[in-house]
Amino acid sequence: MIGNALFALGIVLTTASQLRLPAVPLGVGEVCLVLWLALASSRLVASGRICNPRAMLQIIAFWACFAFALSVGTCLAFLYQELDLDSMLHDAFAYLLVAAITFLIAATMPADGSLRQTEWFLIAFWNIALVLQLAMGWGFISLPSVDPWYWDRFRGWAENPNQVALYCAIFTPLSLSLALSAKGFGRIAGFFSCLLSFFVGRLTRSDTFLVAMVTAFLRWLSSFPSPPFLCRSRWRRTLWRPPTTLKAWPSV
Repeated sequence: MIGNALFALGIVLTTASQLRLPAVPLGVGEVCLVLWLALASSRLVASGRICNPRAMLQIIAFWACFAFALSVGTCLAFLYQELDLDSMLHDAFAYLLVAAITFLIAATMPADGSLRQTEWFLIAFWNIALVLQLAMGWGFISLPSVDPWYWDRFRGWAENPNQVALYCAIFTPLSLSLALSAKGFGRIAGFFSCLLSFFVGRLTRSDTFLVAMVTAFLRWLSSFPSPPFLCRSRWRRTLWRPPTTLKAWPSV
């Protein structure tokens, strides 16, 4: 439980770029993720059991293709003498961190227990973070080093409004999914998180967020069974069936 809460807190705080100390490349979110990596790795070594081996193989295949594509791009940049070594090392460290996190999620989190608990921790910490950021944006709370607005676009603790919009695009359907599968207070909390994430996403004025929401909504509607009058076979039979009054007419 502590590991799941630590992981959820790290994911939520990775966008808090304005809360980092000057000249320190890592923030609170990255530190939480590194601590979770150490905890999950020790748990995996102690148990020696992979919870989701099929998902693990799919993740390995994805990162192998991803690494190959990046290697081709790096070789081309080196040949054309346009390789920025500092930026490449920064991106490589970030990709290694994400790859390690995805590996350990598939290896240590069962889908029916630990993973769902982590999702609820994510929703809880995300709602708290959004409420605090909105309070700063409306002037109820102030920090000297944080400017929650980028012109007329809301960015909260992040440096770029698109970072907040990306997280809102992820947490809005996640909250809706948890709300539809929960009961009682959990359903209310899920719907509240969905509406709050959508509201903050619109405050960022990101067109990508709006397109993502429209796409997710259409995909969600397509998951429901089609009404009988929209089924293709019945529509075809109805369309080509001659009226009964025409059948009764005598042939000329």
